[in-house]
Amino acid sequence: MNPIQLAIIAFVVVVILITIGYYKYDELRFKKRVENNFNQATDDALITKNKAAVLDSIDANLPQQQTKLMQRDINSKADDSFDPLLDGGVKDSSNKEEASLNSKHISNLLETVTSDEQNFNNQIIPEDSVEAFFAKVYKITFPFANEINAKYDLVIDLVFEDELKIKLLPEISQYSNHSYQIYVLDKNDIWQVYQKSKKYIIKACKVVMLLVDQNGIMNQAQIENVYTEFYNFVLSNNGHIRSSNYIEDLVNIQHEMQALNNIALEIDLFINLEKPQSGSTLAQFLKNYGFAEEDGKFSLLNPQDKTTFFSVIADNGQAIAAKEMYDMLMIKAKYHLQSKPLDVFNQIFDFEEQFRRQFSSVILTAKKNIIKQQEYDQLEKYIKNYTDNAMKKNIQLGGVLIKRLFE
Repeated sequence: MNPIQLAIIAFVVVVILITIGYYKYDELRFKKRVENNFNQATDDALITKNKAAVLDSIDANLPQQQTKLMQRDINSKADDSFDPLLDGGVKDSSNKEEASLNSKHISNLLETVTSDEQNFNNQIIPEDSVEAFFAKVYKITFPFANEINAKYDLVIDLVFEDELKIKLLPEISQYSNHSYQIYVLDKNDIWQVYQKSKKYIIKACKVVMLLVDQNGIMNQAQIENVYTEFYNFVLSNNGHIRSSNYIEDLVNIQHEMQALNNIALEIDLFINLEKPQSGSTLAQFLKNYGFAEEDGKFSLLNPQDKTTFFSVIADNGQAIAAKEMYDMLMIKAKYHLQSKPLDVFNQIFDFEEQFRRQFSSVILTAKKNIIKQQEYDQLEKYIKNYTDNAMKKNIQLGGVLIKRLFE
Protein backbone atom coordinates (compact mmCIF):
# COMPACT_ATOMS: atom_id res chain seq x y z
CA MET A 1 0.00 0.00 0.00
CA ASN A 2 1.59 3.26 -1.15
CA PRO A 3 1.76 6.49 0.88
CA ILE A 4 -1.08 8.10 -1.07
CA GLN A 5 -3.48 5.27 -0.21
CA LEU A 6 -2.44 5.42 3.44
CA ALA A 7 -3.06 9.15 3.47
CA ILE A 8 -6.53 8.70 1.98
CA ILE A 9 -7.43 6.03 4.57
CA ALA A 10 -6.13 8.22 7.40
CA PHE A 11 -8.15 11.17 6.07
CA VAL A 12 -11.33 9.06 5.94
CA VAL A 13 -10.79 7.80 9.52
CA VAL A 14 -10.26 11.36 10.77
CA VAL A 15 -13.45 12.51 9.04
CA ILE A 16 -15.41 9.64 10.61
CA LEU A 17 -14.05 10.40 14.08
CA ILE A 18 -14.84 14.09 13.71
CA THR A 19 -18.40 13.28 12.57
CA ILE A 20 -18.98 10.89 15.49
CA GLY A 21 -17.52 13.41 17.91
CA TYR A 22 -19.71 16.20 16.57
CA TYR A 23 -22.93 14.18 16.94
CA LYS A 24 -21.89 13.03 20.43
CA TYR A 25 -21.23 16.63 21.42
CA ASP A 26 -24.53 17.74 19.90
CA GLU A 27 -26.39 14.99 21.82
CA LEU A 28 -24.79 15.98 25.13
CA ARG A 29 -25.54 19.66 24.45
CA PHE A 30 -29.21 18.80 23.74
CA LYS A 31 -29.51 16.74 26.94
CA LYS A 32 -27.98 19.56 28.94
CA ARG A 33 -30.46 22.02 27.44
CA VAL A 34 -33.40 19.77 28.37
CA GLU A 35 -32.13 19.29 31.91
CA ASN A 36 -31.66 23.04 32.39
CA ASN A 37 -35.04 23.98 30.96
CA PHE A 38 -37.18 21.27 32.60
CA ASN A 39 -35.19 20.31 35.70
CA GLN A 40 -35.49 16.71 34.57
CA ALA A 41 -32.70 14.16 34.08
CA THR A 42 -32.46 12.71 30.55
CA ASP A 43 -31.18 9.21 31.23
CA ASP A 44 -31.20 6.72 28.38
CA ALA A 45 -34.17 4.40 28.83
CA LEU A 46 -32.26 1.56 27.22
CA ILE A 47 -29.40 1.56 29.67
CA THR A 48 -30.91 3.02 32.84
CA LYS A 49 -32.12 0.67 35.57
CA ASN A 50 -35.84 0.54 36.27
CA LYS A 51 -37.00 3.17 38.75
CA ALA A 52 -40.14 3.77 40.78
CA ALA A 53 -43.22 3.56 38.58
CA VAL A 54 -45.30 6.72 38.82
CA LEU A 55 -47.54 6.23 35.80
CA ASP A 56 -48.10 2.96 34.02
CA SER A 57 -50.26 2.40 30.96
CA ILE A 58 -51.56 -1.12 30.69
CA ASP A 59 -52.14 -2.69 27.30
CA ALA A 60 -54.92 -5.23 27.72
CA ASN A 61 -53.91 -6.88 24.44
CA LEU A 62 -50.57 -7.96 25.94
CA PRO A 63 -51.52 -10.28 28.83
CA GLN A 64 -48.04 -11.80 28.99
CA GLN A 65 -46.18 -8.53 29.46
CA GLN A 66 -44.03 -8.38 32.55
CA THR A 67 -42.62 -5.22 34.08
CA LYS A 68 -40.23 -4.91 36.97
CA LEU A 69 -41.72 -2.37 39.35
CA MET A 70 -40.09 -0.02 41.77
CA GLN A 71 -36.54 -1.38 41.72
CA ARG A 72 -34.88 1.63 43.32
CA ASP A 73 -34.20 1.26 47.04
CA ILE A 74 -34.07 4.12 49.50
CA ASN A 75 -30.47 4.90 50.35
CA SER A 76 -30.56 7.33 53.23
CA LYS A 77 -28.01 6.92 56.00
CA ALA A 78 -28.94 8.35 59.37
CA ASP A 79 -26.53 10.92 60.68
CA ASP A 80 -24.74 9.75 63.81
CA SER A 81 -24.04 13.23 65.18
CA PHE A 82 -25.25 13.60 68.76
CA ASP A 83 -27.31 16.51 69.98
CA PRO A 84 -28.01 17.34 73.66
CA LEU A 85 -31.68 18.28 73.15
CA LEU A 86 -33.86 17.03 75.98
CA ASP A 87 -31.09 15.50 78.09
CA GLY A 88 -29.36 14.18 74.96
CA GLY A 89 -30.39 11.42 72.65
CA VAL A 90 -31.76 13.33 69.69
CA LYS A 91 -29.98 12.83 66.40
CA ASP A 92 -29.95 15.73 63.98
CA SER A 93 -29.86 15.69 60.20
CA SER A 94 -26.40 16.54 58.94
CA ASN A 95 -27.85 18.75 56.23
CA LYS A 96 -30.46 21.08 57.72
CA GLU A 97 -30.70 23.15 54.55
CA GLU A 98 -31.43 20.08 52.43
CA ALA A 99 -34.03 18.83 54.90
CA SER A 100 -35.68 22.25 54.93
CA LEU A 101 -35.82 22.39 51.14
CA ASN A 102 -37.27 18.88 50.99
CA SER A 103 -39.90 19.79 53.55
CA LYS A 104 -40.92 22.90 51.61
CA HIS A 105 -41.08 20.93 48.36
CA ILE A 106 -43.91 18.67 49.57
CA SER A 107 -47.38 20.00 50.30
CA ASN A 108 -48.58 19.54 53.88
CA LEU A 109 -52.13 18.35 53.41
CA LEU A 110 -54.56 17.54 50.63
CA GLU A 111 -57.54 19.85 50.44
CA THR A 112 -59.84 18.89 47.57
CA VAL A 113 -57.31 17.06 45.38
CA THR A 114 -53.66 16.08 45.64
CA SER A 115 -51.01 18.33 44.11
CA ASP A 116 -50.61 15.80 41.30
CA GLU A 117 -54.33 15.89 40.66
CA GLN A 118 -54.23 19.69 40.61
CA ASN A 119 -51.47 19.57 38.01
CA PHE A 120 -53.61 17.28 35.88
CA ASN A 121 -56.52 19.70 36.11
CA ASN A 122 -54.33 22.61 35.05
CA GLN A 123 -52.97 20.89 31.94
CA ILE A 124 -54.35 20.54 28.43
CA ILE A 125 -54.43 16.77 28.00
CA PRO A 126 -55.13 14.89 24.74
CA GLU A 127 -58.40 12.99 25.00
CA ASP A 128 -56.88 9.74 23.75
CA SER A 129 -53.99 9.75 26.25
CA VAL A 130 -53.61 7.73 29.44
CA GLU A 131 -53.50 10.96 31.43
CA ALA A 132 -56.99 11.82 30.17
CA PHE A 133 -58.49 8.93 32.14
CA PHE A 134 -56.96 10.22 35.38
CA ALA A 135 -57.83 13.85 34.61
CA LYS A 136 -61.49 12.91 34.14
CA VAL A 137 -61.58 11.20 37.53
CA TYR A 138 -59.72 14.02 39.30
CA LYS A 139 -62.39 16.50 38.22
CA ILE A 140 -64.88 14.63 40.41
CA THR A 141 -64.97 15.92 43.99
CA PHE A 142 -63.28 13.53 46.40
CA PRO A 143 -65.08 13.99 49.76
CA PHE A 144 -62.47 12.12 51.81
CA ALA A 145 -59.56 14.41 50.93
CA ASN A 146 -59.13 15.62 54.53
CA GLU A 147 -58.42 12.02 55.57
CA ILE A 148 -55.37 11.83 53.31
CA ASN A 149 -52.01 13.43 54.03
CA ALA A 150 -49.90 14.00 50.91
CA LYS A 151 -46.71 13.94 52.98
CA TYR A 152 -47.19 10.75 54.99
CA ASP A 153 -49.48 8.56 52.86
CA LEU A 154 -48.88 6.31 49.87
CA VAL A 155 -51.63 6.99 47.33
CA ILE A 156 -52.25 4.60 44.43
CA ASP A 157 -54.85 5.59 41.83
CA LEU A 158 -56.53 3.12 39.48
CA VAL A 159 -58.81 4.09 36.59
CA PHE A 160 -60.62 1.80 34.17
CA GLU A 161 -61.52 2.42 30.56
CA ASP A 162 -64.90 0.74 31.07
CA GLU A 163 -67.13 0.34 34.10
CA LEU A 164 -66.00 -2.65 36.12
CA LYS A 165 -68.14 -5.00 38.20
CA ILE A 166 -66.30 -6.12 41.32
CA LYS A 167 -66.95 -7.91 44.57
CA LEU A 168 -63.40 -8.13 45.87
CA LEU A 169 -60.33 -6.00 45.31
CA PRO A 170 -56.79 -7.35 45.82
CA GLU A 171 -55.96 -8.25 49.44
CA ILE A 172 -52.86 -6.33 50.57
CA SER A 173 -52.91 -6.71 54.36
CA GLN A 174 -50.61 -9.71 53.98
CA TYR A 175 -47.82 -7.45 52.76
CA SER A 176 -47.79 -4.84 55.50
CA ASN A 177 -49.14 -4.21 59.00
CA HIS A 178 -49.61 -0.53 58.16
CA SER A 179 -53.24 0.52 58.08
CA TYR A 180 -54.87 1.48 54.80
CA GLN A 181 -58.17 2.58 53.31
CA ILE A 182 -59.62 1.98 49.85
CA TYR A 183 -62.12 4.24 48.12
CA VAL A 184 -64.11 3.40 44.98
CA LEU A 185 -65.81 5.67 42.43
CA ASP A 186 -69.12 4.08 41.49
CA LYS A 187 -71.01 4.27 38.21
CA ASN A 188 -72.85 7.38 39.45
CA ASP A 189 -69.56 9.27 39.98
CA ILE A 190 -69.87 9.05 43.77
CA TRP A 191 -66.83 8.20 45.89
CA GLN A 192 -67.41 5.82 48.79
CA VAL A 193 -65.39 3.75 51.26
CA TYR A 194 -64.80 0.26 49.92
CA GLN A 195 -66.31 -2.60 51.92
CA LYS A 196 -65.23 -6.17 51.36
CA SER A 197 -67.74 -8.60 49.87
CA LYS A 198 -70.01 -5.76 48.73
CA LYS A 199 -70.73 -5.66 45.00
CA TYR A 200 -69.77 -2.52 43.10
CA ILE A 201 -69.75 -1.17 39.59
CA ILE A 202 -66.76 1.15 39.59
CA LYS A 203 -64.90 3.56 37.33
CA ALA A 204 -61.89 4.18 39.53
CA CYS A 205 -60.26 3.25 42.81
CA LYS A 206 -57.96 5.05 45.27
CA VAL A 207 -55.76 3.14 47.72
CA VAL A 208 -54.36 5.12 50.67
CA MET A 209 -51.80 3.47 52.97
CA LEU A 210 -49.92 5.07 55.86
CA LEU A 211 -46.24 5.41 54.99
CA VAL A 212 -45.40 5.79 58.67
CA ASP A 213 -47.11 4.88 61.94
CA GLN A 214 -46.32 3.16 65.24
CA ASN A 215 -44.92 0.23 63.24
CA GLY A 216 -42.32 2.51 61.66
CA ILE A 217 -41.83 3.34 57.97
CA MET A 218 -43.01 1.15 55.12
CA ASN A 219 -40.08 -0.45 53.37
CA GLN A 220 -39.39 -0.87 49.66
CA ALA A 221 -40.47 -4.52 49.54
CA GLN A 222 -43.83 -3.76 51.17
CA ILE A 223 -44.57 -0.94 48.76
CA GLU A 224 -43.51 -2.99 45.76
CA ASN A 225 -45.74 -5.91 46.77
CA VAL A 226 -48.75 -3.67 47.34
CA TYR A 227 -48.23 -1.87 44.04
CA THR A 228 -47.72 -5.11 42.14
CA GLU A 229 -51.03 -6.52 43.41
CA PHE A 230 -52.94 -3.57 41.98
CA TYR A 231 -50.76 -3.46 38.87
CA ASN A 232 -51.76 -7.02 38.06
CA PHE A 233 -55.38 -6.15 38.81
CA VAL A 234 -55.51 -3.32 36.26
CA LEU A 235 -53.57 -5.47 33.82
CA SER A 236 -56.48 -7.91 33.87
CA ASN A 237 -59.22 -5.28 33.78
CA ASN A 238 -58.27 -2.82 31.05
CA GLY A 239 -57.11 -0.12 33.44
CA HIS A 240 -54.30 2.26 34.26
CA ILE A 241 -52.39 2.87 37.50
CA ARG A 242 -50.22 5.57 39.02
CA SER A 243 -48.78 6.22 42.48
CA SER A 244 -47.70 9.22 44.51
CA ASN A 245 -44.01 10.08 44.63
CA TYR A 246 -43.41 7.95 47.69
CA ILE A 247 -39.61 7.84 47.32
CA GLU A 248 -39.24 11.55 48.01
CA ASP A 249 -41.80 11.29 50.81
CA LEU A 250 -39.86 8.47 52.50
CA VAL A 251 -36.60 10.38 52.34
CA ASN A 252 -38.24 13.41 53.98
CA ILE A 253 -39.86 11.25 56.67
CA GLN A 254 -36.48 9.70 57.46
CA HIS A 255 -34.97 13.18 57.83
CA GLU A 256 -37.74 14.18 60.22
CA MET A 257 -37.54 11.02 62.27
CA GLN A 258 -33.83 11.47 62.93
CA ALA A 259 -34.76 14.27 65.34
CA LEU A 260 -37.45 12.35 67.25
CA ASN A 261 -35.50 9.69 69.13
CA ASN A 262 -36.20 11.04 72.63
CA ILE A 263 -38.94 13.53 71.90
CA ALA A 264 -41.69 11.76 73.89
CA LEU A 265 -42.46 13.59 77.14
CA GLU A 266 -45.05 12.13 79.51
CA ILE A 267 -45.50 13.65 82.96
CA ASP A 268 -47.81 12.00 85.48
CA LEU A 269 -49.16 14.00 88.40
CA PHE A 270 -51.42 12.90 91.26
CA ILE A 271 -54.29 14.46 93.16
CA ASN A 272 -54.57 13.43 96.80
CA LEU A 273 -58.06 13.91 98.24
CA GLU A 274 -58.52 14.80 101.90
CA LYS A 275 -61.56 12.54 102.09
CA PRO A 276 -62.24 9.49 99.83
CA GLN A 277 -64.96 10.00 97.23
CA SER A 278 -67.01 7.49 95.28
CA GLY A 279 -66.23 6.92 91.63
CA SER A 280 -69.71 8.07 90.65
CA THR A 281 -69.23 11.38 92.48
CA LEU A 282 -65.87 11.97 90.84
CA ALA A 283 -67.23 10.98 87.43
CA GLN A 284 -70.06 13.48 87.73
CA PHE A 285 -67.65 16.31 88.55
CA LEU A 286 -65.38 15.39 85.63
CA LYS A 287 -68.28 15.26 83.17
CA ASN A 288 -69.56 18.62 84.40
CA TYR A 289 -66.09 20.07 83.89
CA GLY A 290 -66.13 18.92 80.26
CA PHE A 291 -64.29 15.59 80.28
CA ALA A 292 -65.27 12.86 77.85
CA GLU A 293 -65.60 9.35 79.33
CA GLU A 294 -64.60 6.08 77.74
CA ASP A 295 -64.95 2.98 79.92
CA GLY A 296 -64.24 4.84 83.15
CA LYS A 297 -61.30 6.83 81.78
CA PHE A 298 -61.79 10.58 81.43
CA SER A 299 -60.14 12.82 78.84
CA LEU A 300 -60.27 16.56 78.32
CA LEU A 301 -60.44 16.98 74.54
CA ASN A 302 -59.28 19.66 72.18
CA PRO A 303 -62.55 21.04 70.74
CA GLN A 304 -60.95 21.57 67.33
CA ASP A 305 -59.61 18.10 66.49
CA LYS A 306 -60.89 16.00 69.44
CA THR A 307 -57.36 15.01 70.48
CA THR A 308 -56.66 14.58 74.21
CA PHE A 309 -55.17 17.41 76.24
CA PHE A 310 -54.81 15.24 79.36
CA SER A 311 -56.57 12.36 81.11
CA VAL A 312 -57.74 11.59 84.64
CA ILE A 313 -57.83 7.99 85.87
CA ALA A 314 -57.43 6.02 89.09
CA ASP A 315 -54.01 6.29 90.72
CA ASN A 316 -53.18 2.68 89.78
CA GLY A 317 -53.64 3.51 86.10
CA GLN A 318 -57.00 1.78 85.87
CA ALA A 319 -60.46 3.09 85.06
CA ILE A 320 -62.57 4.83 87.69
CA ALA A 321 -65.30 2.45 88.87
CA ALA A 322 -68.58 4.02 89.94
CA LYS A 323 -68.94 1.98 93.15
CA GLU A 324 -65.31 2.19 94.31
CA MET A 325 -63.93 4.80 96.75
CA TYR A 326 -60.89 6.87 95.79
CA ASP A 327 -58.56 9.10 97.76
CA MET A 328 -56.07 9.59 94.92
CA LEU A 329 -56.32 10.15 91.16
CA MET A 330 -53.70 10.28 88.40
CA ILE A 331 -53.37 13.02 85.77
CA LYS A 332 -51.65 11.83 82.58
CA ALA A 333 -50.34 14.23 79.95
CA LYS A 334 -48.35 13.49 76.79
CA TYR A 335 -46.72 16.78 75.95
CA HIS A 336 -45.16 15.65 72.68
CA LEU A 337 -48.69 15.23 71.29
CA GLN A 338 -49.53 18.88 72.08
CA SER A 339 -48.85 21.75 69.69
CA LYS A 340 -48.68 24.07 72.74
CA PRO A 341 -47.44 22.03 75.73
CA LEU A 342 -47.31 25.00 78.09
CA ASP A 343 -51.01 25.72 77.49
CA VAL A 344 -51.85 22.15 78.46
CA PHE A 345 -49.70 22.47 81.57
CA ASN A 346 -51.69 25.55 82.58
CA GLN A 347 -54.97 23.77 81.86
CA ILE A 348 -53.98 20.98 84.24
CA PHE A 349 -53.42 23.39 87.12
CA ASP A 350 -56.60 25.32 86.30
CA PHE A 351 -58.47 22.03 86.56
CA GLU A 352 -56.66 21.10 89.77
CA GLU A 353 -57.68 24.41 91.32
CA GLN A 354 -61.35 23.78 90.57
CA PHE A 355 -61.06 20.21 91.84
CA ARG A 356 -59.43 21.40 95.07
CA ARG A 357 -62.25 23.83 95.74
CA GLN A 358 -64.79 21.05 95.33
CA PHE A 359 -63.12 18.22 97.22
CA SER A 360 -60.23 19.71 99.24
CA SER A 361 -57.09 18.13 97.81
CA VAL A 362 -53.42 18.68 97.00
CA ILE A 363 -51.50 17.99 93.79
CA LEU A 364 -48.42 15.75 93.90
CA THR A 365 -45.43 15.01 91.70
CA ALA A 366 -44.84 11.57 90.19
CA LYS A 367 -42.85 10.78 93.35
CA LYS A 368 -45.85 11.77 95.47
CA ASN A 369 -44.29 14.99 96.75
CA ILE A 370 -46.55 18.02 97.22
CA ILE A 371 -46.14 20.56 94.45
CA LYS A 372 -45.43 23.97 95.99
CA GLN A 373 -44.50 27.17 94.18
CA GLN A 374 -40.87 26.13 93.72
CA GLU A 375 -41.80 22.76 92.21
CA TYR A 376 -44.41 24.44 90.02
CA ASP A 377 -41.86 26.95 88.69
CA GLN A 378 -39.34 24.20 87.99
CA LEU A 379 -41.89 22.10 86.12
CA GLU A 380 -43.12 25.08 84.11
CA LYS A 381 -39.55 26.01 83.16
CA TYR A 382 -38.77 22.43 82.15
CA ILE A 383 -41.76 22.29 79.78
CA LYS A 384 -40.94 25.70 78.35
CA ASN A 385 -37.34 24.62 77.65
CA TYR A 386 -38.65 21.41 76.12
CA THR A 387 -40.88 23.41 73.77
CA ASP A 388 -38.18 25.91 72.87
CA ASN A 389 -35.64 23.17 72.12
CA ALA A 390 -38.12 21.38 69.89
CA MET A 391 -38.72 24.60 67.95
CA LYS A 392 -34.98 25.11 67.49
CA LYS A 393 -34.76 21.63 66.01
CA ASN A 394 -37.73 22.33 63.68
CA ILE A 395 -39.71 19.60 65.43
CA GLN A 396 -43.45 20.13 65.15
CA LEU A 397 -44.83 19.05 68.52
CA GLY A 398 -48.34 17.68 68.11
CA GLY A 399 -47.72 17.30 64.38
CA VAL A 400 -48.93 14.51 62.12
CA LEU A 401 -45.67 12.54 62.21
CA ILE A 402 -45.37 12.58 66.01
CA LYS A 403 -49.01 11.57 66.45
CA ARG A 404 -48.64 8.70 64.00
CA LEU A 405 -45.57 7.44 65.80
CA PHE A 406 -46.66 7.87 69.42
CA GLU A 407 -50.46 7.89 69.70
